[in-house]
Amino acid sequence: MHIKDLKGPGDLFFIDNGLQVLVFTKVWSFFLPSLLILVILTPTQIRQHSATAQDASSSTPTPPLLAMLHSALGVICDSALNILEWILISGVGSQKLRINLYAALLNYMHIVKGNRDKSEQNTESVRDEFYVSRLDKSLAAGRTHEVGGDESHAQIEMVVEIVQSFGDKLIDILCHDCTGGLDICKMLALSCIDMLLDMDSMANVIQFISKRGYLSHLIDSLLKNDGKLCRILDNQPENMKALYVYESKMAMLSRIGSSHIGAELLLEERALSVLAGMKVFDLHPDFQVQNYSTLYPTSSSFIPPIEARYQQILFPALNLCDVILSTLGQENHSAVTQVINFLLSHGDMIEIVLRAGTPFLNIGLLRELAGITGLIARAANQEISSLITPNANQDIGAHLYRLQKLMLTLFPRFTLSDQTLKELNQNVLTNCSEREKAAHLKYFLQIAANLALYARNSISNHSVDHRTINVLFSPQISESVHHRQVTGAALETSHSLNIVVIQLKTSVEYFNREKLSYESLVRQRNSLPSLSLDANVQIQHNNLTERIADKQEELKRCVFITEHCLYLLWAHLDFFMLRAIPVNTLHFNLSYGADNYLSSQTEVGWKITADDVAALKKTLIAIFNETFCKQLLATGQQGTDARASDKGFIEALLRRIKRLIQFVPVK
Repeated sequence: MHIKDLKGPGDLFFIDNGLQVLVFTKVWSFFLPSLLILVILTPTQIRQHSATAQDASSSTPTPPLLAMLHSALGVICDSALNILEWILISGVGSQKLRINLYAALLNYMHIVKGNRDKSEQNTESVRDEFYVSRLDKSLAAGRTHEVGGDESHAQIEMVVEIVQSFGDKLIDILCHDCTGGLDICKMLALSCIDMLLDMDSMANVIQFISKRGYLSHLIDSLLKNDGKLCRILDNQPENMKALYVYESKMAMLSRIGSSHIGAELLLEERALSVLAGMKVFDLHPDFQVQNYSTLYPTSSSFIPPIEARYQQILFPALNLCDVILSTLGQENHSAVTQVINFLLSHGDMIEIVLRAGTPFLNIGLLRELAGITGLIARAANQEISSLITPNANQDIGAHLYRLQKLMLTLFPRFTLSDQTLKELNQNVLTNCSEREKAAHLKYFLQIAANLALYARNSISNHSVDHRTINVLFSPQISESVHHRQVTGAALETSHSLNIVVIQLKTSVEYFNREKLSYESLVRQRNSLPSLSLDANVQIQHNNLTERIADKQEELKRCVFITEHCLYLLWAHLDFFMLRAIPVNTLHFNLSYGADNYLSSQTEVGWKITADDVAALKKTLIAIFNETFCKQLLATGQQGTDARASDKGFIEALLRRIKRLIQFVPVK
């Protein structure tokens, strides 16, 4: 039988088993070049056609090349159907054949998914989330036609229908290859499931994976491979296979956790408890502050440096915790409990990162700090100690108290003051490219936002009496903090309300300054020719678009920091002026919220007098002058993606703060 005589995938198996891979390679060699060309051309042609159609009349005919590409995509769909049939009828021992089939399937899904991603990037209707992204695709199914890109979504629906038409047998084969066989086959099978769930959150597939025991097996295998991951952090590891398989497993688990039912199943299987028991996370490399901003240190070897290898292990774990919290919400006690247990189980590593945190770290370490502070901030609430095992409350309270002290110590280090930004530019960003500077500033602002979020979550109470809050900051406001130099060493300051006021002022100033830069970039992009074929113009347009997107993220985070600092200030003023004034001296001790770990910080015995509150009021009257109030209101109204429901938040808080500092009598 000749290759040209093959009429279907079943004909492959009339040939001797030893020739199956050879035959498949021969057949695929004719198909792969066309596929790769389509990978490159299809998104580009569709994007260019969409851009042209916006400027041209509605009667513009479809370009012949675009029509040909759409027709070719239909042919590829038939080929994808044949690939899936090959996967079904291939034998268990055909690992090498499966590797090629999975690679072909992944290429096809990348084409379809790439088209959808491009269409969604060009729409603005899904850009109204800042901190938590839309993760659950099942909730987004109803808005497919609202965001545009009907054609790309139709292609995805077609792929999902093709996969579902094969029933559980196809998923069973994929899961079987995820748990056994060659490492490369495991990785490709895991990636296929990951990609399928990214296209559509198929609850029946997730339930099948769980009921058949594959999910439990994958989670248990993480702990079994802990030793191999530890050896990855040796100076000269034998190979990197364990790391790559681990990354593939964690990517698939994170994708499962992005749906509500998947996140609940991960909690039932105690996935985060398994991560808590892994020793590899405690093997943090020596934390050295280095004055460079490259993403990773340069290395002539194929094997990345040990810092990069550790981060490749740590970031997927942090991402899985973050995904579960995003999907189930902070009100889910089981999710919060398991995340806190993960953090406390690796408390030494967490403390090392927090203690050494400064704005002058390299990007890799700064990204670590951003991930850890974000997870701590989102898991923080007043009821944490009561959620954990009651018998361990005292010990857990001590650990949480140390975390709180470290987080509050970081707060003044990441203020947006001119002094900090000047030192950052002089000491770290001098020889960096624009892209590296934007990345460094991104993580700097992300950490500042995480610290503000942590403070807000720590004082907020979700009980019936919402006025019962914890007080983190003393009312003393001193200008000395303005003149303190932020260095790599620990910055020891009392946690006063002055830190919040400084961050509020500097974030508003930074927003108004960078808003002008953002508008200038938009004008530069609009001045470029819209229908130019010059490659330099296209490159300049793409660079400006990327810089505008980065600047938008900066402005969003500034608004986020401003809102949270304003809330912190109002909550503390509300307590100090309405509940602390009736007594001459108020001692904070463990009698206030004795069961709450947050009150532990008051063991030193704060003394708050009426004179302190009067001084606070006098200082705030000077700060909240007419000019600053106008800038503050402009921050809320001019946010790049401000929703109508959010625009009144800053105005309402400002009105309450001004009422407190103007009308509450203080002697």
